[in-house]
Amino acid sequence: MTAYQSRVLVVDDDPDARALCRQALEADGYELFEAKDGLEAEALLESRVFDLVLTDLIMPRIGGLDLLGFIAEKHHDTVVVIFTGHGTVDLAKDAIRKGAYDFIRKPFRLSTLREIVRRGLERRREAVSELPGRELGILHELTLGASLRKPMGAFLDSVALSVARSFGADAVRLYVGERSEQDTELHQRGASGASDSLEEGVWTDLAFRAISTGEGVMLADVSKDPLLSSRGRGAVMARPVPGAHGPLGSIVLVRSNLPDPFTERDLKLLSLFAAQAGSYIQNSTMTEELRRRTEELEQIYELAGTFSATLSVDGVLRAIGAGLSRRMSFDALGVVFEPPGSRGVRGYLYSRRDLGPDREAAFRNLLQEIVREDLSRVWSNLPRDRFDPSTGGHGLAPSPSASFSMRLEEFSSLRGIMTLASFSSDSIDPDAKRFLSTLARQAATAISNANMHETSERNHFETIAAFARAVDAKDPYTHDHSRNVAAYSLSIVDYMGLSDRDRRNIRNAALLHDIGKIGVSEAILNKPGALTDEEYDKIKQHPTIGYNILSRVAAFEEIVPAVLYHHERCDGSGYPTGLAGDDIPYHARILAVADVFDAIVSDRVYRPSPGLEFAIEELRKIEAETGLKLR
Repeated sequence: MTAYQSRVLVVDDDPDARALCRQALEADGYELFEAKDGLEAEALLESRVFDLVLTDLIMPRIGGLDLLGFIAEKHHDTVVVIFTGHGTVDLAKDAIRKGAYDFIRKPFRLSTLREIVRRGLERRREAVSELPGRELGILHELTLGASLRKPMGAFLDSVALSVARSFGADAVRLYVGERSEQDTELHQRGASGASDSLEEGVWTDLAFRAISTGEGVMLADVSKDPLLSSRGRGAVMARPVPGAHGPLGSIVLVRSNLPDPFTERDLKLLSLFAAQAGSYIQNSTMTEELRRRTEELEQIYELAGTFSATLSVDGVLRAIGAGLSRRMSFDALGVVFEPPGSRGVRGYLYSRRDLGPDREAAFRNLLQEIVREDLSRVWSNLPRDRFDPSTGGHGLAPSPSASFSMRLEEFSSLRGIMTLASFSSDSIDPDAKRFLSTLARQAATAISNANMHETSERNHFETIAAFARAVDAKDPYTHDHSRNVAAYSLSIVDYMGLSDRDRRNIRNAALLHDIGKIGVSEAILNKPGALTDEEYDKIKQHPTIGYNILSRVAAFEEIVPAVLYHHERCDGSGYPTGLAGDDIPYHARILAVADVFDAIVSDRVYRPSPGLEFAIEELRKIEAETGLKLR
């Protein structure tokens, strides 16, 4: 059995004094609590019992003398020791007259503090060690053995056994009630002795009687009770198990064929056992609820992590649907929202595979009623996924028989709803509603972030495309050149199986690879004849000009090398720096191939296209030089 650890409360508005007491007394093995004034101390005393209280006299709000009065009235066995300064010695003496055990003058020695606390606790032990009666001795053992790590049923069995020992009962039953909307049901959770001492209906009748009286039931002669007259001689006693909001159940005792009836004293003492059982039941229930809520939050955190890990709206919505289907039971999930600044509606449907078009239409009508918008025109284009239900399709109602919705605008800038619906049940599990309510904030944030990212990406791409059009517009013969190079580059990327990130960067680099031509004279760009060496030098400056333009924009950081080096050649004959072989960035090499191919197959101001076959032969030469597999 674990040794009892004395519990000490230190009350002082000086944090240094509290810290000094904690340092000294925890070293002696006491369990320390702190309060900065009498008001905090009273709140602590309402929720737990302390063996000794160390309190300053002069404190804000409630001082030491008032706290002493509170303890003397409600906690008779708690020892109080007063801290006092030089000017309050008379007050300390007055406190002792009012029930304080002793006082300690500030500043104090730690040895003095420890000795007075030791003596105070010794005095308390002497005062309470003589328990009044065998019953309280057994209750004391039961209390020390109580642990929330023990299953509730096992502890309540030990309560029943202790009650049987204390009161000489042949049989004891302990019932715990469960309240529903219609009634209260009692379930046996603890027992000791012969289970057939009474019929089951008689046991529960006595338990309900105790609850209805509020004080308990005591029958000295069972032969006079209609329910118990067939039992012969004997006695019965029952007491309700108290809870914070009403009775939690009942303890029922039976003595069979014994002359000694239960007494009023027995009924009073039984209330202590009932209170101990009630305290354990409530604490165990709260602990279980806390554990369940903790697991729920862990699941929410894990699930939120899956749909917050993607910046794709469709990806977020699919993660939400798949995650919720693993956590709760429903037949259809719908998310409908209007992105900020958009006139269109986006959404997602996740439903059981056997829902069918008629029930899907009924679910759409439910969503329309909530969002007050006709979804018919967008419904067929909504992304959707199906899941296989754990139960068959029989018994599904034609319309949702239960639903639960959360509005996204409560948690984000999105106007929309998230709705769960059931076609197979008349209600949505309350736990599922609470889970969804907590998760909806994370979901709305993830959808909003993904939508903003997609909008930013779209704006970014449109800006790049506008730059590309501005460059191509300078040369009417190559007005689609940047878009063509982008298309050819993406074909190479797809064939080579490169990543989405590579695909995005190469596409953007292709659209902007000639942006430096903004700094080249149109007369040179559109010259129908051969260029002079000086004019060609001007042309060769456009990669560097493009680099100088783009390198100042952080968003273009990853595409700048491809733009700068797309005219380098593997033999080192290219420009602007003469890089060769693998020193040329990989993206720039892909861009160079696409650029050359489009230049060959397109008509130019100074020559017509030499044709596709010629272009293919040129690519074979490039393939041999670069090592790129272009077939």
